[in-house]
Amino acid sequence: MGFIGLYQWLKGGADGGVLPITHMKLREHLWVVGVGLLSGLFFGYAFKDTGAAATYWDALSTSFSILATILLVRRQLENWLYWIAIDIAYSGLYFSRGAILFALLMVVYVVIASLAYRSWSKSVVSG
Repeated sequence: MGFIGLYQWLKGGADGGVLPITHMKLREHLWVVGVGLLSGLFFGYAFKDTGAAATYWDALSTSFSILATILLVRRQLENWLYWIAIDIAYSGLYFSRGAILFALLMVVYVVIASLAYRSWSKSVVSG
């Protein structure tokens, strides 16, 4: 995904140029939230009998992480807001399981995503 993202960022814009940072439309948010919830609930249900401690929580976090990665590749500003929420959820999941170092790492990721959102906000193209 990293190679696809890098190529998209460098060559995915108009006339093969740099892809601009843009805002998401309301319908795109509704699509992301709908697909994230439906896929997370589906996979949570599909794997609920595996003995995992927090199947639905993990499935929802994973589903939204995949969608946020797609938004990142598309250079949509709001991807960072999704990452902030996802990392907070993962932090809670790890804290609840006693994985304190992983939980703290997720807190660091929240800070990084917040700084990235702030930085990208200065370069966003309306649209």
